[in-house]
Amino acid sequence: MQTSSQCEQQSSPETTQKTAQKIIPASHKTSSGIKSTAFTKYDPLRADQAVRLFIFKKRSYQLLSVIFRFFILTMTDKVASADEGAKAKRVRQLLIELGPSFVKLGQFVSCRKDILPGTLGNELALLEDSLPPMPYEDVKAVIEAELGLTPETLFKSFDQQPIAAASIGQVHRAELLNGTAVAVKVQRQDLAFHFYRDLGYMRLLANFFACLGKKGKFEFWHGIADEFGRHVFAEMNYLEEGRNADRMRQDFRLETDIVIPRIHWKYTSKRVLTLEFVPGIKISAVSDITQSGLDTNKLANILVKFYAGQILKTGFFHADPHAGNLAAGPEGELIVYDFGMMSEITKTDKESLQMCLTALAKKDSYSLYQGLYKLGIARQSMMDTELKGIFDSILAYFSGGELTDIDWQAIEKQLDKLIEGHAFYLPPNLTYLIKTITSLEGIIRNLKPNFNFRRALQPSLQSWLLDLLSPARN
Repeated sequence: MQTSSQCEQQSSPETTQKTAQKIIPASHKTSSGIKSTAFTKYDPLRADQAVRLFIFKKRSYQLLSVIFRFFILTMTDKVASADEGAKAKRVRQLLIELGPSFVKLGQFVSCRKDILPGTLGNELALLEDSLPPMPYEDVKAVIEAELGLTPETLFKSFDQQPIAAASIGQVHRAELLNGTAVAVKVQRQDLAFHFYRDLGYMRLLANFFACLGKKGKFEFWHGIADEFGRHVFAEMNYLEEGRNADRMRQDFRLETDIVIPRIHWKYTSKRVLTLEFVPGIKISAVSDITQSGLDTNKLANILVKFYAGQILKTGFFHADPHAGNLAAGPEGELIVYDFGMMSEITKTDKESLQMCLTALAKKDSYSLYQGLYKLGIARQSMMDTELKGIFDSILAYFSGGELTDIDWQAIEKQLDKLIEGHAFYLPPNLTYLIKTITSLEGIIRNLKPNFNFRRALQPSLQSWLLDLLSPARN
């Protein structure tokens, strides 16, 4: 659990940044010669400039080669009438071949059924953000450049082999000089350069297809690429991630069954994040959780409470729920890791989402549809008979009914037809929210297949209404 006795005295992020500025040079040169520290926030113009600088480099030829091969195989598929599943697998393999930037893009758009066929969306959801670890010498170089000292000097012990490695960085176990167990997250080298270059290529492809007469559709992809770029660059700033964790811990300080590791600010910078080491059982390891005597239904209820609280009360939410970021503690508490990918809902959208959650709890399909209309997801102002049937089935699903009692194949076909007919649309600013909700739903169903979301939402709704009506707010 989170206790101040576990942590040594912390410095604020602002103090840490000022201290780091005395040690760290104003900029670091990457292997390409571009200053990496200049890229603090995503700028689409810099992405375009990165492509112009490297249009005749090896990466350009690699991209062209992979895309050309993909188009040849696609044309072959049309002649041979290949099934949609095989085509979707080829797209996933293409993104893996293009590297971590495109893998993350595939994950980002996997929930966008309004722009992707259902089969392709499901296939892209299988993409995993994992890479071989970077050499320890690179890890050591980043820590020394950011914190001014080597890991051997800063820490009592530092495991050279990481416990996890992804596209942004990797995590190592360590001990502070006072013996406190910590996890140290170290960012990969030249990261800003690589992401800017690949985001520039994404924008270039959108421009190319727009010139071929698909302007409206591919201008929309500019919005997707830029939304993705903003979130990726926010995720690359570990000082911001530390602040996010502190803010989330403050928001849920009264919830003893939600654990958010504390940040050790003295050992944290833009590219190195040191936090309390809190081990747990992966949320996806259901058999291990049950064998430990923990209640999966209780854990699912805590997950609903945690995310409903973020949407209903603060509007500031953890946008990356997956098995690597969520775990069960020894007493059945929920442990939440990795606050790099966060998002914030506007006041208007938050009110519409509150309407949707209230409608879900009341089993009111009409109000649920109206909430989606206000969010800009539903295009028709009124719900017709076909839509009502779909929404009634969805409400039955979230009420914990047997999955075999619902004809999901028929519902999916109806939804795909409505999406193709533009009855539904997902605004780019809601992409992470929808991805979060769909990921969370899958995690909870894995824990408890017939979980009753409607019942689980009731306490959060009651708490929100009490806060809304309390004299302190008026």
